[in-house]
Amino acid sequence: MASPNPIEPRPISGDGGAAPSSSREWPDLSVDILSCIFSRLSSLDLLLAVSAVCSLWRAAARHPRFRRRRILDLSDWDSFSAKSPVYVPFDRVVNRVLGFVIEWEFIEEVYFPLVAREQDLLLVSERLPNLLYFSFPTCKEPESTFYSALTNFKSLKGIAVHIVTFQTTNFLSEIILHFPNLSELKLFCEVPCSCYYLKQICMFLKRLRKLEMPKPCRITEKEIVMILDSLKYLEYLDISGSKRQLDKGVIEEKSSRFKDVYFVFPDWMT
Repeated sequence: MASPNPIEPRPISGDGGAAPSSSREWPDLSVDILSCIFSRLSSLDLLLAVSAVCSLWRAAARHPRFRRRRILDLSDWDSFSAKSPVYVPFDRVVNRVLGFVIEWEFIEEVYFPLVAREQDLLLVSERLPNLLYFSFPTCKEPESTFYSALTNFKSLKGIAVHIVTFQTTNFLSEIILHFPNLSELKLFCEVPCSCYYLKQICMFLKRLRKLEMPKPCRITEKEIVMILDSLKYLEYLDISGSKRQLDKGVIEEKSSRFKDVYFVFPDWMT
């Protein structure tokens, strides 16, 4: 019968000493091997957990392979912080994270958690002005700090913001002013996006290639057709958050561009 203990006793050599083990301990692993293992971890685990263990792991976390990472994903901060025995506010670690990733030369996208503040976005814009995309889901009307952050970005191509942020009076005008060729827009819609703002998108964000509304929205077939016929460059439309009964046949019949666009419909639609 197999022993219930998965740890087998170490064989004894002829001279009474322990036979050399074929396995290697963590401290014996090279920085290259450790970096391969750590490459499977999330950004937060790599930057805040691994780098705090010891100098060897910190060196592995700074391995050149990570300098080519394109995405800095901080969106799972809540689940990460829940594992910590001591609660640390997100704003206290942002500066540390950015100090660590300043060596990452190719970061193009940053994803913030719900608890992020405008000051966090401003800090990112100062350290990573060449960012191409950011996701900032915080439900709050933007203030001057938010707009200061926008002006720091030099080549932003896409944004993801809460519908409350998007429908603020000055937001769209700032986007049009600084990023007229914006190609990606994602809206976190806990409340419906009004037809007025959908029309604004169609009028002023003509270069959009990707439009996402994955949270509850009440878009109609008529509004979808308007989007398709107005945004000639659109390639991807996510309306998976729609709570309104939609008829795909009607959309296909009325829009000449239906088959040119990849759709993400609600799960309940056939």
